[in-house]
Amino acid sequence: MAEDDGLRRRRIAGWIRKEIACDPGLAADVELRRNARAAAVKDGEPVERHRIPPDGREVKSHGEVVIGTLLHTAGVPFVYEASFPLPAGKAGGAPGADAPPEDLRGYRPDFYLPDDPEAPVTAKGGVWLEYYAHDRNGRAPAEFAGYEEACAWKRRLHENLSTRYVETSFGDLQRAWDGDGPGMAEVLVERLRATGVEIDDPERWTVEATDDVGDGPDAGPGPLTLEVDAWIGAVRRRPAGRPPPTGRADVEALRRIGRAVRRHYEQELADTSTTDHDGTILEATDAARRRPDLLPWGHVIVDEYQDVNPAQAAFVHALTTPKGPGPGGEGATLIGVGDDWQAIFGFQGGDASLIRTTADPAGVVRTLCEPITLVNGYRFGQGLAAASRAVVTMDPKARDRRLRGLGPEPVGGVPPVSVTGARPTPALAAEFGPTATPTKAAVLAAFAYWIPEHEAESEEEVTEPVTVLVLGRRNIDVSDPPPDGRDGPGLDRRRLNAAARHYGREVGFRTIHAAKGTEADYAVLIDSGVPRSATTPAQLALDRAIAAETGVGRDDEYRLWYVALTRARYAALIVVSDPDGCASPVTRAIIESASPRLMAASHPLEVWLERVRETVPCPCCSPGGGGTGRLRLRGMSGGTWHFAGCTNWKGGEGCDYTQPACGACGTGMLVEAPGGLFECSDPSCRSKQPGCRCRPPRPMVVRRQKRTQKRFWGCWRYGKADACGRTRPID
Repeated sequence: MAEDDGLRRRRIAGWIRKEIACDPGLAADVELRRNARAAAVKDGEPVERHRIPPDGREVKSHGEVVIGTLLHTAGVPFVYEASFPLPAGKAGGAPGADAPPEDLRGYRPDFYLPDDPEAPVTAKGGVWLEYYAHDRNGRAPAEFAGYEEACAWKRRLHENLSTRYVETSFGDLQRAWDGDGPGMAEVLVERLRATGVEIDDPERWTVEATDDVGDGPDAGPGPLTLEVDAWIGAVRRRPAGRPPPTGRADVEALRRIGRAVRRHYEQELADTSTTDHDGTILEATDAARRRPDLLPWGHVIVDEYQDVNPAQAAFVHALTTPKGPGPGGEGATLIGVGDDWQAIFGFQGGDASLIRTTADPAGVVRTLCEPITLVNGYRFGQGLAAASRAVVTMDPKARDRRLRGLGPEPVGGVPPVSVTGARPTPALAAEFGPTATPTKAAVLAAFAYWIPEHEAESEEEVTEPVTVLVLGRRNIDVSDPPPDGRDGPGLDRRRLNAAARHYGREVGFRTIHAAKGTEADYAVLIDSGVPRSATTPAQLALDRAIAAETGVGRDDEYRLWYVALTRARYAALIVVSDPDGCASPVTRAIIESASPRLMAASHPLEVWLERVRETVPCPCCSPGGGGTGRLRLRGMSGGTWHFAGCTNWKGGEGCDYTQPACGACGTGMLVEAPGGLFECSDPSCRSKQPGCRCRPPRPMVVRRQKRTQKRFWGCWRYGKADACGRTRPID
């Protein structure tokens, strides 16, 4: 089961079904989990809406979800918040009753259980059920002003009218959930029976699991099965003796379902004399504490210590258990090496606080620790050190510290961190293909942007290929796109690898998590994943439940970016599809930052894309394509190019050939075509312009007569000594 996720989850789904069939209270817990997964998200936090079966009617509280679900499960028809028919009277209530508070003049009890579902609602035509907020000690929340007076009025009303009336409360739920009282199903059966409503004993209820569980290998695991699977793993990564804190109602719901299933899971391990990966850690910890005399090590060194989870930390501390009394009985020395800024494995239970406190989380071994802080980094220079430090310390929870970069600085004026991006355009799709989003095109462009500058101006002799690491948040972001040609995540690796070979580069593709511990000359970060601020409600609901067990939340957005940026030796590029609407708070902060430490530069994507357009041989120094000169568009403003110039110009020396950019689209290159014409190289344009008689020929441009303002075609180099001066009327 440890190695086969499908097998383990099918077993878990079966155990969930078995437990729900035996305990109808778990049916309410399933409903609480469904509500948590369906919550809206505002500012990165869930805004819950409580709903009950069978039609998803919205209610006001977790407790009402439990009651409504149990009534539905028991087959008891009910109406939620039916208007109570207050009898006419001087006080608007029962004879002798005090006038109701203003907010009770339209009194609507929580649940109405009619004797005849088809009959009109009457005061004595069914059972009225109220759910109150009083805790197990009978106290209502202090912030509920006037609550006790309202409750007292409702009780007097039902007493004076001799209605069938039932109360439940949050305290009943607390006792049921804590195991020191009957379950809520039993509470409802007992109290409704006192009013004459007979409900089968809950043990006779037949409760069927919902689609949340999933249905075998064909349908795949349901969301509840995935939640329970993750919960069991989180609990088994927590060392024994560390009690979890009390969580919210939806968190406690998963905890109750998980506990029931975990008993089956661990019984299966015991019956088959097997263990899982987390079990090996727990059992090894117990063995080390039982027989420390058998531990042969004098020193234990743990790398990447910021990523250990509590169970792993307890294990390595157990390896330092003293071997016995007296001289020679000392325990091993424990050395942990890590960086809390790079703690990005919270989803696996990694807890960065363990490297900060250096304590045994189980509290068994007492270890004296001496922290040694390292501030010098030799992979990258101070520019990237300052930029990455500025990113990670944007998080108000981060501990700031010095970071000094003593490695190489970027060459050729390349900033340590750059941001680029643009919206998709037809020209982009025509140039790079239908699935060429700005992200895909900019990654390709990065090879051409950085590397010639690096090779041209670096004083060091280049003996190894320049390396580029393309990083994404998910595997799908750095894999090939879907084979059916649909647009979406993924990169065209074939084209990127071909571009890398053309420029003499080595390119690698990894997720940020997999790239940890690796390095390259340059890193390209694809900002295509979902940051925590935009995480789905289902993921937030699971995160909250796992954090309640481990005390650790998901990966921190800022630490994840810090890891990505510091994979580079020289510089990092952040690519966003839409810089005006990017979801990541880190990207937004970098774009808007005025911090000199960040040193971020934003480049329009068109500049990057121009470096990797299909090249056109210079007709002057490379006629027929035989030379090295190529035309490159230059002088952009407002999204259009002004002219194309030869790459052999070299700042005033070499070939000085120039020609205008396409006058129709402003983004294409004009290529000589038959009939003395020039055609735009942009497939979405393909407009034609006449050529002049200069040698070599150039496309003509539209000019105007000063006196009449009439337009005509004229020589591009009109006014130059060697210009042909040819003109031609516009048809």
